[in-house]
Amino acid sequence: MKITQVMHYEAGPEWHHEPFVQEYDLLLLITDGKLKYVINGTVFSLEKGDVLYLPHGTVRTGLSDKSQSHRKYGIRFQRESGDDEFSILQTAKPMKLSSKKLPYLEERCSTLLEHWKSKDMYHIPMCKGIMLEILSQVSLELNRGSDGRHPRFVYQVRDYIYEHYRSPLTAKELADHVGRTPSYLISCFTQAFGGPPLQFMHKLRLVKAEELLLTTDRSVEAISLELGYGNSTYFYRVFRKHHGTGPLAFRQQV
Repeated sequence: MKITQVMHYEAGPEWHHEPFVQEYDLLLLITDGKLKYVINGTVFSLEKGDVLYLPHGTVRTGLSDKSQSHRKYGIRFQRESGDDEFSILQTAKPMKLSSKKLPYLEERCSTLLEHWKSKDMYHIPMCKGIMLEILSQVSLELNRGSDGRHPRFVYQVRDYIYEHYRSPLTAKELADHVGRTPSYLISCFTQAFGGPPLQFMHKLRLVKAEELLLTTDRSVEAISLELGYGNSTYFYRVFRKHHGTGPLAFRQQV
């Protein structure tokens, strides 16, 4: 990546920023106070300890909490090939994190600003090295799930599937829901749950199909439509692959 500006802001309660299109990537660390950004029409409320990533092309405006001032660091940069290894950069959407490592991040940002202002012989590689540390720490926190082993977003996708498994979900829709690429989501979800998200969706559908086949007299066609299958032929194929027999035979056998 190429860092283009490092800043430290101190703004009063009257601070506000008119809407504009951001022509760079931006990482913000809030070190004191509260403020709000309206980003692509969505309100982000920020306070001490929050980190916010805003990708190139973001439309944003901002204002302080009317009761207090705020302080923050801002790092403008241009992404380059290879930067996608950091999970916070694996999205085309704004990403917010409430960090538990504020003292560390604040010290790193302060040192980054010091080197940036020095303009000495090695300030560019020094700044890049510190920026990589910051991105590593933020991505590490972002990736920690409730069990400490898997990214949080895989659990968000799992819960989303629980709520919407009867809808015609796609990998792209699920990835967009958490601001990740489909390939990255599939890889992380498979590591966490033993299979890709759409396979997980089909398993939920089949469990519900078994229940409906055994407890109701509804037709296979009606059940397949209720569970989000576009046609009963596809439902037959998925059911047979899982059970080794078709839905009607399953109902009769049991």
